[in-house]
Amino acid sequence: MASVKAALPLLATRRTVDETLVALNEKLCDELEQRQFVALAYARYEAYGGELLLANAGFPDPYLLRRDAKPEPLSVEGPRMPLGYDALAELLPPLGSEPGVWLDELFARVRRMTTSELADDWTALLLERRS
Repeated sequence: MASVKAALPLLATRRTVDETLVALNEKLCDELEQRQFVALAYARYEAYGGELLLANAGFPDPYLLRRDAKPEPLSVEGPRMPLGYDALAELLPPLGSEPGVWLDELFARVRRMTTSELADDWTALLLERRS
């Protein structure tokens, strides 16, 4: 992960989101051992137009959440986590609370569906757009 954090800003310069992950993959293939990998979702958010550009390397699809509506998957190609596509959508809490509270509730719901001990870190990003 340290290599990713160091290389990503340099690789992202003048590249699209997809091109950035392709270049990062090429770099990591030379550095990692055969059974090592990095799961990464890479996004660029254009605040002016509200456009989100996303590439996925090993995570489930992200979801667009709107008040009083079902979570809408944003299809991104790539492998998925063992938790499963439909199961994750069912675990998403309703909107309404502050982002930190919402994320805490999401992690609590996921924890109830998995083992009590974490074998790795868990990461989630909630991007809130206010008009």
